[in-house]
Amino acid sequence: MLVGVIVALASGHESAVSAVGQGLAVGGGIAAGLALLPRTGGAINPQALQDRYLDKAELTTRLTLLATRLDLYQADEDALRRKFRRIRIAVLLLLAAAAAVLIGSIFDLS
Repeated sequence: MLVGVIVALASGHESAVSAVGQGLAVGGGIAAGLALLPRTGGAINPQALQDRYLDKAELTTRLTLLATRLDLYQADEDALRRKFRRIRIAVLLLLAAAAAVLIGSIFDLS
């Protein structure tokens, strides 16, 4: 995706459409960079689990563990959806940038 940004920014055309394409390419590059941010998923701390639930009933411990795992799973799914949305935005912006630069080039040729 970075290649799309470099190609659009390296365009020597001075038309308004090309400038829009360059702006879209920069936006796509930023969105792509944000999509690369790592997900920070939580994990169950075994020491805390032992300290808190060692003297509790087994069923209580199992249900709490299951609820915690479900919460962590949902948080991870939400993070993946955000990451996918950023990737989709980056791709769409770069496609729009390429189209704008192409249209600007065609207008410059006429």
